Amino acid sequence: MIVNMGRKILSVKERLVTTNDGQRFVHRVTAVEMPNGKTRYPEDYYDPSETPVLITEAERQRLSIPVYQKVI
Repeated sequence: MIVNMGRKILSVKERLVTTNDGQRFVHRVTAVEMPNGKTRYPEDYYDPSETPVLITEAERQRLSIPVYQKVI
């Protein structure tokens, strides 16, 4: 069990998803116990390939959220 900022990560389940056009993604479901005792299950998808993806500066600006600090 991992404790992060008052939240306990209870479990992480991952499964491989292949789209109709052949792209592969990992679907991850994390069980998180919140400080109030309730459990939530945030889901996310990520690309498991190790090849970097290059984006232009204009695309990076368009995808960024203005109130968040940019690391790169």
